[in-house]
Amino acid sequence: HVVPFREPGTAPLSAFAIAGAHVTYFGGPVISNVHIVQVLYGTGSYLSNVDGSATPNLAGFFTDITQSSLFDMLNEYSTAGVTAADGTAGTSQTIGHGSFDGKFSITPSAANNGASITDAQIQNELLSQVSAGKLPAPVLDAQGNNNTLYMIYFPAGKSILLGNAGSCVRGGFCAYHNSTTGTFASRRLYYGVHPDVQVPSGCSTGCGGGLPFDTVTNVTSHELSEAVSDADVGPANTLARPLAWVDPVNSEIGDICVGLQASVFINSTNYVIQREFSNLQSDCVASPAQFQIAGGQNLTTGQQFDVPATLQSDSGAALLAYTGTVHFTSSDPSAVLPADYTFNFADAGFHRFIATFKTPGTQNITMTDTRFPLMTGKANYVVSAPGADAFRIAEPANAITNTPVPIVVSAQGGFPTTLATGYTGTVHFSSSDAAAVLPADTTLTNGIGNFSVTFKTPGPQTLLIADKANPQIFGSSGSLVAAAPANPTTTSVVVNTNPATFGQPVTYTASVIQGGSPVTVGQVNFNSDGVNFSTGTLDANGHAQATSSLEGGPHTIIAEYFGGGASSPASSSALLSVAVNPAPTTVTAGSTLTPSAFGQKIFLTAQLTNALGGVNGGFVTFFDGGAPLAVIPASFSTVSFADTSLPAGTHSITASYSGNSDFGAATSATFTQVILPAPPINYSLASDKPSATLLAGQAAKFFVSGTSVSGFNGSIKFGCNNLPAFTTCTFSPSSIFVAPGTPTVSVQLTVKTSGPNASLSAPPTPWTKDHGLYASLWSLGPVCFGIVLAASSRRRKSTGALVLGLAALILVLAVSGCGGGGSTPPPPPPPPNITPSGTTAMAVTATGTPTAGSANATNPNQTLNISITVQ
Repeated sequence: HVVPFREPGTAPLSAFAIAGAHVTYFGGPVISNVHIVQVLYGTGSYLSNVDGSATPNLAGFFTDITQSSLFDMLNEYSTAGVTAADGTAGTSQTIGHGSFDGKFSITPSAANNGASITDAQIQNELLSQVSAGKLPAPVLDAQGNNNTLYMIYFPAGKSILLGNAGSCVRGGFCAYHNSTTGTFASRRLYYGVHPDVQVPSGCSTGCGGGLPFDTVTNVTSHELSEAVSDADVGPANTLARPLAWVDPVNSEIGDICVGLQASVFINSTNYVIQREFSNLQSDCVASPAQFQIAGGQNLTTGQQFDVPATLQSDSGAALLAYTGTVHFTSSDPSAVLPADYTFNFADAGFHRFIATFKTPGTQNITMTDTRFPLMTGKANYVVSAPGADAFRIAEPANAITNTPVPIVVSAQGGFPTTLATGYTGTVHFSSSDAAAVLPADTTLTNGIGNFSVTFKTPGPQTLLIADKANPQIFGSSGSLVAAAPANPTTTSVVVNTNPATFGQPVTYTASVIQGGSPVTVGQVNFNSDGVNFSTGTLDANGHAQATSSLEGGPHTIIAEYFGGGASSPASSSALLSVAVNPAPTTVTAGSTLTPSAFGQKIFLTAQLTNALGGVNGGFVTFFDGGAPLAVIPASFSTVSFADTSLPAGTHSITASYSGNSDFGAATSATFTQVILPAPPINYSLASDKPSATLLAGQAAKFFVSGTSVSGFNGSIKFGCNNLPAFTTCTFSPSSIFVAPGTPTVSVQLTVKTSGPNASLSAPPTPWTKDHGLYASLWSLGPVCFGIVLAASSRRRKSTGALVLGLAALILVLAVSGCGGGGSTPPPPPPPPNITPSGTTAMAVTATGTPTAGSANATNPNQTLNISITVQ
């Protein structure tokens, strides 16, 4: 596995390449909770931000970044419950936040501290310093794996060599991470190597951009993220453990995103970091996916409410292919929360849930992925007990001194305002008449209380009622208090219909008499719960009328005669209690499409009708059998919501309207929604060309793509059958991951035939005298070249194709040291195998494996035929 070099700051991978990337777990360790030890390698000139004398500095960066959203994202590369690519158990580690364990300056031995320092010397020095106690010994996690990462920084003028690649030069590297060949306490140490970035170092311009410290944090975040997700890379020479998370084509999570920077704000400091690849988001990101919950509602205890939640990527896009399981928690210990739910492809990253709070106050709901606990979302709500916002007082406008006046106090709350039957507070009475006889502090019953007040002082007097615990909840009224007149009038009021129905007009009739005769002069105000709603003029019979439709609920009616001059004094009626019942409501449930296919968007509807034509207020709850699906405010006659998640089968849908004081509660008849099975969950194969013609010994390349069909979400592993004789095929990568969000991903197929064009030519005639030597060179060259490949497969930001080729050529030319050439030439090699000419229908095979929790593929094994003609 040769890791390609792409230095930070160069052009990033194409969007197509990033969309096709997917890192695979090969079974090796990650770093659970990284302990970062910053190491200054000897004396010299360091960037002031690195050695800590400037602000911001590297120590602060390590402290902050290990608690940041970047580490929240890395949590998805935990290995707990993950099986390695070879089918065996992994290391069962969970990646969480880390810590900074301090900055240490070491004095390297002279043997390991020249102008040019090799990776082997760095390893020797690190092991020596840890063994001598100059650097902290590694911290272990619960599984016995190293948690410590030694991040080593070098002063200006030091050149680092990793194999034949140098630091801060073209074809070299900006930094790398590795693990030691030797061990401390039987464990390899994990470390990162960071050359100086100050001018005139090439790293000052070739490893990113911006200020020097931005370059440091950019490159450091790259290596830190890769070390956490793929720690023990030193001994790796194949795609197998001890490697952890690696993309066979694009390497580690930082390599995929080279050149893509982000700015993160942590603890009042802005840091430049590199984005890292997220399997879950199929993109280069700086933070994990988050659940966005539409919260913020003002709620009352016991009220069911809707919790619409969308899983959004770092860029804000919905993650359509999410199939994880979520768990709910709340600050309200008594809350009724949704059960754990596993998203399916039909959800397309969005689902509605139902919850109920039981405790007043500012409460929240938190939604967390059960596998990735740092992938969460939270919404806040203001929850109050069913209570009052204000008080209304039904009080006669005219009062007689020393005569008890009846009053009715009602608590009002909500919007639109209705009787707050759940109010349980204590009310306190006060008056502008200091001598008035007032009721004692008391509670209301179902939001209403009947009392009497005796005023002592003539003149206009006010009555104030307030919640004893919260005086901002109050109401006031007033009476004109006078001594008893010599010739009083008497006012009374009746209603023609009681109880009435909301929306039904009723007529109130007031009668005013004096000395047994009707009063025919003056006007009468009609008052409901302390609010005037109509005025009528007395007729020849001493009657005044008003026709009105009051809001639903109980009301107290008072008729107030203004008086007809000195001879006809004002008077108020006794209190008349009336009731307005809610208008009957009918609910009809339905949908925009039935039957429908699983995953197909439908709109479940509730049509609300009554004699008035529409409703206002309350909620409609949709049920599938007894399970609530959504709670939607009822502000129009038709209420609906979109749904894609009903599973295949027959569903009994009902819609229940909560009702309010104006409109009666109602539940629909059952509506049957049929959900047909989804189209086959599948994938398709295609090639960029159907055939190729080549000479024996040549190779042909194809691009084979796999495409998600009808929501398939999983991996596709490739192979080939029916190859021509002496022919091989390879896929790079050998498997891909497709999902509805990234439906088409390609691999490169190389078909290589055998023949003269592939064999090594004999040395030219002038070299025949050295046949024995050159034969040895040619025969041993591939072996030594394999050694180069094996050595270069250790993790680095280092070896470009050019560097590898040159190294291989140098070793081949020097191979006499690997075996030498004797005086007796070896026997000539056997004649090479040659692929015979002809045309063969090669079969590209594919096996689809869905991710956990998603539907199986109907046709998991598929074949694509490609014609190969050898001439």
